[in-house]
Amino acid sequence: MKVAAIDIGTNSTRLLIANIDESGAMVEIARLTTITRLGQGVSDASRLRDDAINRTVDVLSKYGLLAHDYDVEKIIAVATSAVRDADNE
Repeated sequence: MKVAAIDIGTNSTRLLIANIDESGAMVEIARLTTITRLGQGVSDASRLRDDAINRTVDVLSKYGLLAHDYDVEKIIAVATSAVRDADNE
């Protein structure tokens, strides 16, 4: 089964696409990292900035298309503490 993991971090957004076989062994297919600076200004204003959100959403859209191109069956995403700490989460 092909799966994708997305890590939405404070400074970068990462994608891993892998094939998991019946034994649970993982074979990496693709790995990308894009600087998105989602957490820019969160510590000062306790809010995610609109431009940072837009940059991250653009990257997530591209990652979604790539996952589709690889026929990924399942996508799991996690987000940084900057998202949890922001008032506009």
